[in-house]
Amino acid sequence: MGATGTGKYRFSIELTTHFREELINSDKMQVYKGLDIVTSKITHAEKQGVRHYLLGEIEKDSYFKAEDFCQKSIVYIENILKTQCVLIIVAKMNTFINNNNKFNKKKVVFIMGETGTGKSRLSIDLTTHFREEIINSDKMQVYKGLDIVTSKITHAEKQGVRHYLLGEIEKDSDFKAEDFCLKFIFYIENILKTQCVLIIVGGSNSYIEKIVEDPVFMFKYKYDSCFIWTDVDQSALNRRVYTMVDEMVNKLSFL
Repeated sequence: MGATGTGKYRFSIELTTHFREELINSDKMQVYKGLDIVTSKITHAEKQGVRHYLLGEIEKDSYFKAEDFCQKSIVYIENILKTQCVLIIVAKMNTFINNNNKFNKKKVVFIMGETGTGKSRLSIDLTTHFREEIINSDKMQVYKGLDIVTSKITHAEKQGVRHYLLGEIEKDSDFKAEDFCLKFIFYIENILKTQCVLIIVGGSNSYIEKIVEDPVFMFKYKYDSCFIWTDVDQSALNRRVYTMVDEMVNKLSFL
């Protein structure tokens, strides 16, 4: 990066003497077709056969936003790196790169693990360090009722921390992974706007895999993730599960 006239493109081309490379332009004026002289675009001769992307690609009457730049760049980056080329992004200051908060991704924490390993307790303990809100991803606990059978965290155990998708869905609904994802996307944007740390807690890997891996939801493009897997010694886990079963039986006996 650098100001106009500081030799960014010349330097990038000179690097071809050391690396096999391809370039992505991130100058917000040079992405458009035409305007070659006005925007001081690198000429065909100056490219010396090095392939350039997003240089004179966009129609002049298009409204090409930072989000559009990111989407095209992600595709190009993946394709370039598959060829074992060195990828170089060339830009002036104050361009798509440093004006675009998509390169400073928002953070999402996943807490996963088997039943009885303390996922919910850990998520609440984190409130001593962060202001957080929680999305449940357990596919049984999303439904209304069944609080005892599904070992839902109680109102007291929540300690005032807001939970989403916990006992929200009608029991006779066919709530699929796609439905979870749509609700999740809505909640995640609202939560992160409040500057809270978002924590997803649950043992249903199919929901989590769907939201993270399905390219439709662009999760990896939008967010950085930290995955925490809770685990305990098997004997301790057995004791904990037995205790949970006894507690459930006792609660049910009073209904």
